[in-house]
This record gives sequence, C-alpha cells and structure tokens, in this order.
Amino acid sequence: MSDHSESNLLKHGCYVVLKHSIHNDYHFDLILEGDPLCPTYQSSASDLTDLTRIKDHREKYLNFEGLISPEKGSVVVVEKGKYELIEVQKILLVSSNDISRSLRL
Repeated sequence: MSDHSESNLLKHGCYVVLKHSIHNDYHFDLILEGDPLCPTYQSSASDLTDLTRIKDHREKYLNFEGLISPEKGSVVVVEKGKYELIEVQKILLVSSNDISRSLRL
C-alpha cells in the first residue's frame, strides 16, 4: 500500500494540527482521520498555507502530544476539530470551535 493513498481519506472525520519541534526547528502537521492510515500534510506556516503531502500517520497521532523520540522530536496540539471533504476540487473544510476555513489539498 502506498504511503500517500488518497483512498485512506474519509468524507468527513476528525483532524488535528500538531506543532512538530525537531532540533531547534519546527513545522506544522495536519493529520486527517483516515482508514486504515491518516493522510498527513506538512506546512511551515501555522495557517497551513503551502501544504505538502507526507507519509501517512497512524491514528494514535490524532490524540498524541509529547515526545515522539529524541531523533523525531516532540509534538504539541495547536488545533483540533472536524473536517468535511468536498471531492470536486479536493477542498477540505475544517472547523474548530467557532473557526471555519477551507484548505486546498
């Protein structure tokens, strides 16, 4: 199975944005609930502009916070919510509390 399989992506589900700190540097990971693995995207910006698809993550990272390992760094949850995929243009609608936004995958 490919690490980047679009078939893992659900029509709707939970998502998390993690601030991933590694060796005095950081980036943001957007992890979408998937089956069996969670499609994952990376961005250098907290507003998730310029998303890059990376290796799918295990479901446990939707609820994980802390040290992954000394080599892989640590993660802190900065946003959590629900998403809905609008298939036509691969647009993702995410919402957390009172904030909603659209992201193009």
